[in-house]
Amino acid sequence: MQILVKRKHLIGAAAVSTLSIIIYSLYNINFHTLIYDREQPRRRPRVHCGGGSPVAVDGVPPYVPVQKVLYDRDNVLYGDVKTSLIDLGLGLTRCNDEDGGTVLWENGVSFRQFLREDNSSNKFFLSEFEPYIPFVPEVFFLGRKDKISEFEKRLASGTTANNEAQGFERKIILWWQNKKAAAPISELRPLRFCPDLPCVLTSNRTFTERSSAMLINNQFIKSPPPTRRPDQVMIYYHIEAPLPHYWYTGSRLNNPAWNHIFNWTMSYRLDADIFAPYGLIRRRNRPPERDYSSIVDRKTGLVAWIVSHVNTQSRRGEYVDELQKYIHVSRYGGGYKKCNIQKDYECFASIGRKYKFYLSFENGYCDDYVTEKLFKYFSLDLIPVVLGTSDVSRHAPRGAYIDVADFPTPKQLAQRMLYLHTHTDQYIKMLKIKDQYFSVYEDYILKPPSRPFNVEYLYESVPFCHICHRIWNLENYTKSIADVREWFQLSHCYPPGNVSGINGFSSTPVPS
Repeated sequence: MQILVKRKHLIGAAAVSTLSIIIYSLYNINFHTLIYDREQPRRRPRVHCGGGSPVAVDGVPPYVPVQKVLYDRDNVLYGDVKTSLIDLGLGLTRCNDEDGGTVLWENGVSFRQFLREDNSSNKFFLSEFEPYIPFVPEVFFLGRKDKISEFEKRLASGTTANNEAQGFERKIILWWQNKKAAAPISELRPLRFCPDLPCVLTSNRTFTERSSAMLINNQFIKSPPPTRRPDQVMIYYHIEAPLPHYWYTGSRLNNPAWNHIFNWTMSYRLDADIFAPYGLIRRRNRPPERDYSSIVDRKTGLVAWIVSHVNTQSRRGEYVDELQKYIHVSRYGGGYKKCNIQKDYECFASIGRKYKFYLSFENGYCDDYVTEKLFKYFSLDLIPVVLGTSDVSRHAPRGAYIDVADFPTPKQLAQRMLYLHTHTDQYIKMLKIKDQYFSVYEDYILKPPSRPFNVEYLYESVPFCHICHRIWNLENYTKSIADVREWFQLSHCYPPGNVSGINGFSSTPVPS
């Protein structure tokens, strides 16, 4: 097997062999027939993936994306193959359900095409695919027969606490301080895309003593840390870029009462213990058959951009000001054309129909920081133009987007878009490449009583499933972080160059 990387050279034979063994051992496994039975608005057909039973590979935690698995196992190898993992669809197992649909599996997580008409009550679920994790003890307990037997005895014992119908007590994951914009979770709620796993989620602090894991969002710490049991896990939650706008210097990061208490980190960063990106892009089983000429013919606009904050560390507002000297950009949000968040799904569909390009511009140039600005718009019938992370190819397939860093000036970027506008065959070629892949993310509708309506788009529920696996298998994940500031400071943001020639990153990190 040969894998093309960095566009111009091939990985060495030894690296290819190692990668093949890892990928084969991780993902080329047969799953027995699994029956979905969830309280959802639609029926989930049986899945047929062969006659064997799932085998957990020693040392490989389930429900973790393939890039994170390889990053943790062999960072050097990951550096060689990172631009090929998504392009080639490595790590995916393809199965059929009884209705003839395709289900894709990656390390215990299934991705099934989500038919919006089956869940019309939630118009904000814009992702074309949804993840789902069935409870398979062999996977959840890493194939350990003693753990599986112990768990089955607990099930049979009939001792109950918070879940009498299941006959056992699920472990509690507690948001110790609720997300600033989110309504509290007062009850014990099953995990969103793995409700059959033996865990529940809440933000109700009355469950502090009983909880197995507590998530701490250091942005919003305003009180001393809670009293904890020795077996309680403290998780440092870090989802925003390490920019001064989000991470104020001073007491929050320099409070000795907090800095030494954490066991795990949870972040979009690949070096986090629990990898929680804003979304994933994966290769389809087969691309759709579409009339691309009709898709292009109905478009009446060139470039769209939805933005609420223009003046950011990335200076994206200045970049667009310069770009508009050479190509028209239709701006939405803020003081521009209206795109009400309560009608986000209508704006989303309209932009996909009307425009050829969308500016997926991040607010900062930061390591691993790629948000819904890419993942949410990737599935539309347009080409994303990405400004932000140092390495977009870690997150999206080459040829399916335009990277601002490839163009020395905004003028040259505009010239490229205008070329694609007038050369329809080349534009359609990019759309076809993009349609070989799908993006998956989740909607979080935020409706707290005292705050405006809002929607977050993240890929967070599956990482919570991984947390559940961890707290039931603590002996595999024992860890104590001496000073979480050291981990925080490993991630850098970089200043943009001069706006008239901005093309990527300065070598000097922004002070955090």
